[in-house]
Amino acid sequence: MFDNSPISMITKLIGLCCFGVFLATQLNVFNHVQGMTYAMNGGDRQKDPLADQGIIVSNNTMDHNRKIMSSTYMATVKQDDIDAYRNVTFSAQVPVKQLLQDGESRPEDGFEGVFAESRAVFYAHEECERLLQTMASSCQVVRATGKFKRDIVDISAVLKFTQKAAFGELDATTAWSFNEVQVNMTDGMVTSPRQYAHKKRLQFYRKAVSECIQIKRRAGNCAITGLRISSFQEPNSTMVNMNASAEYGFLMRQR
Repeated sequence: MFDNSPISMITKLIGLCCFGVFLATQLNVFNHVQGMTYAMNGGDRQKDPLADQGIIVSNNTMDHNRKIMSSTYMATVKQDDIDAYRNVTFSAQVPVKQLLQDGESRPEDGFEGVFAESRAVFYAHEECERLLQTMASSCQVVRATGKFKRDIVDISAVLKFTQKAAFGELDATTAWSFNEVQVNMTDGMVTSPRQYAHKKRLQFYRKAVSECIQIKRRAGNCAITGLRISSFQEPNSTMVNMNASAEYGFLMRQR
């Protein structure tokens, strides 16, 4: 049975929060390293991508002395560049039988790790397909890892993507300010049977698109710059607790 006692709920919250912090830390480290690599390449990558259009944007750098563009700003304005820091980070507890091919048996003893790692990559590519259904025009797997745990494979992955929806129209007749916002889409956590967690993630992707549409109605433009979905399985259960948040970037006209 599903244990809803206070101690059980506290345990769930602690476990989910710790795992969410871990994923957030991993993505922040990834973005920092990727951002510094991007900056060190020099040349046009040091320039504001909108400068050639005569569009002036304030507060778009992470270092005003070195004039290095912030990674979130680049994710916002470089819509056609799949390497411009737009990432989806997710975790999933996937039943082993769900990862088996037709007629395939469970991995033999000693081969569980190889099975978990290889199927994690395969599953991450399937997640890219879910992104393409909802919010992305292109998607690539950055990395994916899997750990074999009895009847499940615990998967964590990072994807990069370009946005399907158009960013919005900008003009050079006014100055712009860069803004970013993070939205928690679960208000804590939601619970789902683990075999249907991929459908719940689809809902999160659609919700991210819907929120961006709302921002675009107010600001005239919007980019989904990041999305994080953490998942934590209930002890002795097939239920998982999920937490999701999305990050958006947009430009506002300066008055």
